[in-house]
Amino acid sequence: MVALTRLREQLEAERTATSSGFPEVPFVTLNLARIDGGVAINVVPEGCILELGLRPLPGVSSEDLVARVRETVTRELGEGAFTLDLLGDSPPMILDEGSDLYRHLCRELNQSATYSVSFATDAGWFQNAGVGCVVFGPGSIEVAHRPNEFIPKAEMERADGVLSRMIGRFCG
Repeated sequence: MVALTRLREQLEAERTATSSGFPEVPFVTLNLARIDGGVAINVVPEGCILELGLRPLPGVSSEDLVARVRETVTRELGEGAFTLDLLGDSPPMILDEGSDLYRHLCRELNQSATYSVSFATDAGWFQNAGVGCVVFGPGSIEVAHRPNEFIPKAEMERADGVLSRMIGRFCG
């Protein structure tokens, strides 16, 4: 865990070509999220499970990050002393501000500023498959995935109109 904390500090010091788009967290995050091991306080555990989260920025490969974690842990514990399983991957995405999709949505929303968000969507998978994507929707991330999550009806109606017009424009 100490070695992974050092790796986290290294990642926090690194910047990428897309870092400026994410001013709140302009670096790859590594979170030592959950630790499980042992059966009692007076018994030395046979093993330990450490679950961690990695959140790459656009342009950073998940495979490269996993390799860095593997190298870090191997240096500390030795080859074969651990297993590393990738439980999920949600690739990051970034949309070119010059794209028709982006410019059209900005006009629809009467928005001139560019915003980036640091939460996971399926958009990265679509973008990797060559499908242009933009993250847009009603509601507020502050209430998402929480008890009593809600979206105001007026925002749903507005989003319905925006999406209908975009489907008509881009999907014929």
